[in-house]
Amino acid sequence: MKIGIGEFLMSNTDNEKSNLRRNFPFRLNVFFFIVFVLFSILIIKLAILQFVEGPTLSENGNKKGTRNVLTAPIRGNIFDSTGKPITYSTSTQSLYFSISPNFKKK
Repeated sequence: MKIGIGEFLMSNTDNEKSNLRRNFPFRLNVFFFIVFVLFSILIIKLAILQFVEGPTLSENGNKKGTRNVLTAPIRGNIFDSTGKPITYSTSTQSLYFSISPNFKKK
């Protein structure tokens, strides 16, 4: 039995189509597995960053974001309407605040 060229080409393309149909689920599964592994790595890295390195990174950020600057606590003198000084400013590095029992928040 002889096979013509047209029959040979049709049978060849049918074989390729059936091979593609067989390989498609396998390729799809491999793709989903790779995506799953990449997302798992990402989630693990984020968890390590948040829970293991988080306190250290937060402390380093606070050190960079704030700094202590000494300023002179000079407020200036207060004068009455005639120009006579009522109070004088004295330099001190302490600030005190006491709450009296009659203090009410508004």
